[in-house]
Amino acid sequence: MYRAPSQKRGQDRFQILLDVAVRALEEDPDAEMSIPELAAAAGVTTGSVYHFFPSMGAVYAALIERFNAGLIALYDEVATNRPDRALAEWDALLRHIIEETAAYLNRHPAALTLIGGSRLSGEILRADWEGDDAVAAALERVFSGSFVLPHDVNNARVLRMASHACASVWSAAYLEQRTIGTEYTDDAYRLLHGYLASWWSDLPRR
Repeated sequence: MYRAPSQKRGQDRFQILLDVAVRALEEDPDAEMSIPELAAAAGVTTGSVYHFFPSMGAVYAALIERFNAGLIALYDEVATNRPDRALAEWDALLRHIIEETAAYLNRHPAALTLIGGSRLSGEILRADWEGDDAVAAALERVFSGSFVLPHDVNNARVLRMASHACASVWSAAYLEQRTIGTEYTDDAYRLLHGYLASWWSDLPRR
């Protein structure tokens, strides 16, 4: 894994390196960047990059964490400012979340590239897995803000599995179109609605 900086100067350089990696992924999703190439693009020494990242897999793992943090912020905003159309039933809220997630990923094509699997490694998978608990917790906050979730269900685990299932749809969208179109958001909704409905029948509103 990567070495997290503690000083502001190091934090700034760390984020610059991630920004450069993002631009590289967006400019050529199929290109394989090396640590020396990342250093050259960022205008720093190779040693400066290795100080934080032992491999490009570690760079991509840090990006996964960044993008997960962005999703969590998005879900927390939805939980705080729920749109009117999402307040009626839980399935309407689910569709809104899926549409917002797809829009976020389309705005951040580097995230979609990583989800698409072209650079999957043990480091990336581990970072994604470790971030899933926080993502599931954010989703639980969204739903529990408007609905009473069943107490006899492990809702965090259910939402974690739903998140994994949704990621498989986004991966298929990337591999086929390099973007998430309406048909894929519809696919994700049908998949997640069927799964969640098997756990949540009728959720009473708060």
